[in-house]
Amino acid sequence: MQKQIAAAAGRPEEIQMLAMQAAAAATGGKLQMSREIAHRAIALATANGASEVAASVMMGEGLAEAVFGDSQQSSKDVNAALDFGRSRSILEAAAATLSLMKHRVQGLSLINELTRRYPEDVLIKSLYIPEVRAALELNHNGAAAVVDLLRSTTPYETTDPFLVTFAGWLTSTRLIRELKQPLSSKP
Repeated sequence: MQKQIAAAAGRPEEIQMLAMQAAAAATGGKLQMSREIAHRAIALATANGASEVAASVMMGEGLAEAVFGDSQQSSKDVNAALDFGRSRSILEAAAATLSLMKHRVQGLSLINELTRRYPEDVLIKSLYIPEVRAALELNHNGAAAVVDLLRSTTPYETTDPFLVTFAGWLTSTRLIRELKQPLSSKP
């Protein structure tokens, strides 16, 4: 990846390459490195007047922070991204990320904004809203409701990176809960 990043230096694709490198670092659990690289990408995007790109990179960092449990930093990243722009993709990612962090009111508010702004959008109705509602239900211990809500998203699973991340997070959350139960309470 370093060769591709070096080759992209000074070119329009440099920002995207940095964003991908930040995402790869976060996926590998290297959050500090991810933050540093993302901040370079955000600064470069901002300097080039690409506020939507800066917001997108910031949202990626917010999601990574949420997945790794840093709710405070994630919330800062999400709100900063929303300050940069409120495009459809930013609103979708923000609603999902905030819902993972148990920010029910703000997550629902963003769902309402998406519904108002894009009333005929099939993906919002069929994929993003059920995802956010599922995250909110999970935070209220409604596992059966989560399964029901996510069942409707099955046709779209390969198109949404958040759903893949959410499914992994859901699986690990269940595993952690299972491991925390005393052996005597397991069937």
